[in-house]
Amino acid sequence: MKPIFLILTFNFFLLAFPQSTIQIKDFDTGQPVQKARVYKHANRALLGSTDSQGFLTINDENIEKETFYIEAEGYLSRFDHISEGTKTIFLESGVQIKNNRLNAENLIIGMIQKEKINHPHSLHNYKYSSYTKFEIDADSLSMSYIENPEKRKDRINNKVKKALKNNMFFLAERSMDHLFDEKLGEKNIITANKISGIQKPVYEILAKELRRNELPEFLEIKNLKFYRFRLLDSLTLHDKKTYKISFYLTRQYNKNTSSSGTLYIDAESLALVRYIGSIKNQWLYEYNVERESRTGVWMTSREFIRIIFPLTRILNKNTTGTQSWATISTLYSGFTYPVTFSKEEFFGYEYEVSKDFWNNEARLEKVRQPALTLRESQTYSAIDSVAHNYHLIKKMQFLSPLLLGEVRMNKVNMDLFNSIRFNDFEGLRFQLGGRTNYDFSKDISLKGYTAWAAKDQQLKYGAGIDFFVNKINNGKFSLLGESDVNAAGKNRFREYGAIENVRDQTNNLSNNIYYRYKKGELQYQQDFFDYFTASLVTDYQTQKSLFDYSYKDNLVSKEYHQFASSLRIKFTPFVKYMKTPINKIAIEDEMPYFFFNYTRSWKAFSSDFEYDKFDFTTFFNLKNRWGNTKITANAGFISGKTSLFNLYEGFGVVKNGDNILKRFELKGYNTFETIHPGSFFASKYVAFFITHTFKDLRVWGNKYLYMTLVYNGMIGNMEHKELHTLHSYTVPDKYYQEVGIEFNKLISIFGLGAYYRLGSYHSGNFEDNLYIKLTYTLFK
Repeated sequence: MKPIFLILTFNFFLLAFPQSTIQIKDFDTGQPVQKARVYKHANRALLGSTDSQGFLTINDENIEKETFYIEAEGYLSRFDHISEGTKTIFLESGVQIKNNRLNAENLIIGMIQKEKINHPHSLHNYKYSSYTKFEIDADSLSMSYIENPEKRKDRINNKVKKALKNNMFFLAERSMDHLFDEKLGEKNIITANKISGIQKPVYEILAKELRRNELPEFLEIKNLKFYRFRLLDSLTLHDKKTYKISFYLTRQYNKNTSSSGTLYIDAESLALVRYIGSIKNQWLYEYNVERESRTGVWMTSREFIRIIFPLTRILNKNTTGTQSWATISTLYSGFTYPVTFSKEEFFGYEYEVSKDFWNNEARLEKVRQPALTLRESQTYSAIDSVAHNYHLIKKMQFLSPLLLGEVRMNKVNMDLFNSIRFNDFEGLRFQLGGRTNYDFSKDISLKGYTAWAAKDQQLKYGAGIDFFVNKINNGKFSLLGESDVNAAGKNRFREYGAIENVRDQTNNLSNNIYYRYKKGELQYQQDFFDYFTASLVTDYQTQKSLFDYSYKDNLVSKEYHQFASSLRIKFTPFVKYMKTPINKIAIEDEMPYFFFNYTRSWKAFSSDFEYDKFDFTTFFNLKNRWGNTKITANAGFISGKTSLFNLYEGFGVVKNGDNILKRFELKGYNTFETIHPGSFFASKYVAFFITHTFKDLRVWGNKYLYMTLVYNGMIGNMEHKELHTLHSYTVPDKYYQEVGIEFNKLISIFGLGAYYRLGSYHSGNFEDNLYIKLTYTLFK
């Protein structure tokens, strides 16, 4: 919901001059620590030392935003945040025996080991409902008005502040039904939703989900080493003996983040009953999660999250601004076990929306606990009025498709990312295209584009229509006609997303090995389960070389014909989607991804080629203590005879030049940075691309070093090499490899990378193997 509150709350900024009293105690004994020194983390300015009782009072106008460094003789130093009011901070002795800590850690490990037993999924089936309320509010008493405003923005400032006295900035509600069956799986259905200022659903917002009945990330075994735990006491909670354990994040993990809180663990079942705490980085997050015992398992009953943040727009230097916060509260109810389900109730996607969910006031009224206050009730009408007067609804509808690289214009979404492109064959390419959206029709979508390039000065175009059938499984029947150009050996067998499409455009900046094609295509695509998509494709196309190349000693100008059919499969086992009336949206997007394609080119309808083609691509993302490792693996095999257009090119992106500076250009995406385009071709190959990005390394102040290591490898072979003449190329029948190092985001999104060719294709001259390139970090 972040885009909404950024729009609705742009008129205010933070004002806080709080006072805080802290008491510092020994982590093991609970005794006060005197002469403990407290510093600001940013500049190590000493704020004071604790007295004989461990107390220190701090006056600082930025206390909510600061991270503090605390040290005392004989104790391990630590980082923490300090809120307004009174807070106790524990320091750990470097010499005392940590019996309490060991006892606490043993309890936590036992709790983690028994989590599966205590989790609701240990039941055969169950169902329950949830009600979530999201609010953004501010302290209206701390606001001041601009006297005699002359500028329009000042008048708006005063109007919004006046409205704030009786209303919140933002309010939204959502109710859901949650179903589970050990054989049928999970089902989560949004049954009602209401958002202030929004008259039509914004499905990307609905996809944001809380962690339900899951342990917080810091209680995973691999993360325990970053925290200190202390058994404080035992008490009675829910008529049961419960252990109380305090914790805090140690400085070895992240000096810019502090985290601390309290855990409550049931003594009998070792289930996590409650956890409260706070996290301080750029903003301050406070949370409180409670669980209750239901039929022998522990079910989350209530969640509360409070985020304190500054509203940073300054409209006038004399305006004092406000303290602001967002709260997300969820109440779970109606837990039922056992339950009898039918298969039809779980048919489709794990996350869906009911047909009449939007602004369903009657359904929300049934689940609201407690009922809306007068201030909350007035917020809906007030924010709806503001959104209407300042056209915020149209702006939201305009901005939302940008996630897909589109700009919405009434019933048409215009293609933004492909409007201007560049490659060495076409030069600058200008393209105008788009598709009709859901407002045009719920059953069909028209699409098309036209393009013209400055270098070849040829018109390109394409048009098609999608028929949405079998909507519950995202079925789509498509017709497409196209006349365009493509890089030889770079035939796509899978659909690219908007971000990947932008990245791919950098791969042909220095490529002039192109052919022209005209084709007609018929496709049917459907999802199977949540993670499996299959497409059947039939196409007929003509192909003509636009570079110096001959197949079977024919003239360069010969036009070849191909009739082919394909089966394309996409398998994403860890991606979870939410089905909406419009499309599906990924709510949990995790690798690995797997793509498989089988193509058969038939000797029919005057086709010049007959072959079988198999393609495979996979993406992995491995997070570890040293950073993040990404692996892309590609493999392909062709049995039969066809032209270079349909074979495999060697992923080259190198600019021609006789020295390092003349070869300087933008790096590619999953490419070889030391190979020239069109210099390698194969009929079968294996290639992989490995990058390891280290954790951000702080150099000085707020400056960080973003370093990535690169290793790429490829090997291949070619059958019927004698069929291809005129164009000079090499077959990668020996193992090709290169290494690289990148220093990213040196200036804004740009950095520098150095890449070096190794192994069998290494030349004797050092400079001939070294390539320096401009890197970019536009997307993670």
